[in-house]
Amino acid sequence: LRVWMSAHTGAGVELLHTALNELLNGSRVKLRCLLNADQAGYRAKLFSVATIIDEKYAENGSLKMDIEIDKKNLGMLKNLDCQPLS
Repeated sequence: LRVWMSAHTGAGVELLHTALNELLNGSRVKLRCLLNADQAGYRAKLFSVATIIDEKYAENGSLKMDIEIDKKNLGMLKNLDCQPLS
């Protein structure tokens, strides 16, 4: 998470408060998602809504992605094999 703020004008302070609130209230979850070769289209969607922690391709073309995503976006993962990342 990165928040930019100005010490001179105070711009960004409200964004900092919002970001800290989200972090402290656990609005994000870390998951390991396995995508089959025919689910490659989900990769771009994950990059647009999640933080990609790691990704690795297997020899069979499947992809393992470790992500951090807002709970509000979990619905888009319903067709994927995702498990909590410990």
